[in-house]
Amino acid sequence: MDKTAYNLVMWKKKKKSVGEIRPSGEDRRGWEIYHKGKRMRIMKKEEYRKTSWRCGNTTEIFLSPEDGDYARRHFDYRVSSATLETEESVFTPLPGITRVILPLENTMVLVHGKDEKVMLAPYQAYHFDGETVTKSIGMNRDFNLMMNHGNRGHVEVITIDGMGSLVEETQNTLYFYEKGVMPLEVSGFAIRPGDSILVRECERLEMVNSSPEQVILLKAVMPDL
Repeated sequence: MDKTAYNLVMWKKKKKSVGEIRPSGEDRRGWEIYHKGKRMRIMKKEEYRKTSWRCGNTTEIFLSPEDGDYARRHFDYRVSSATLETEESVFTPLPGITRVILPLENTMVLVHGKDEKVMLAPYQAYHFDGETVTKSIGMNRDFNLMMNHGNRGHVEVITIDGMGSLVEETQNTLYFYEKGVMPLEVSGFAIRPGDSILVRECERLEMVNSSPEQVILLKAVMPDL
């Protein structure tokens, strides 16, 4: 049994007054953790929704509300990662939606309209209007936060160098484990590279890296969640 599964079993054995874990949402993606009145949700990479688009593949990490529909643009927040597998990728126009994008592997060149160019280094976050005609030059992999209905949000990059730890005071935030070698311990629970944890109500979140290799997490802050 791996550490994540062991944690889930141990939490199930505890009394409700201390904490409990239960499947969350009608599609039962992820586990919602109730611990001392705080709410967190662990989402494993095998549970993400995966779809194809004309220039690659998209992995939907999180959609709010859970019964929303991205295809019909019925959502408040969407967190996803996509591959850009052609030399020129034209983005789908998204009127009324604000986007934040980060290239994950290579430098990204975005072209808005006919000639407005923006060059982004890996892990550099960039906000833009989803309605703007936009294309990307070069193959890449990216991380996206979409905000609908005037909701606010931003993306930060967190690094833990070597065997160390980090403590954050946080809520309404999704942490995506983008890069690392070993499971990362988050407030007593283990997540693997590609997994994520959604923090709804938590005063203190502690992340411990037990590997000598650097860990990179992408932090999608969604204050209106």
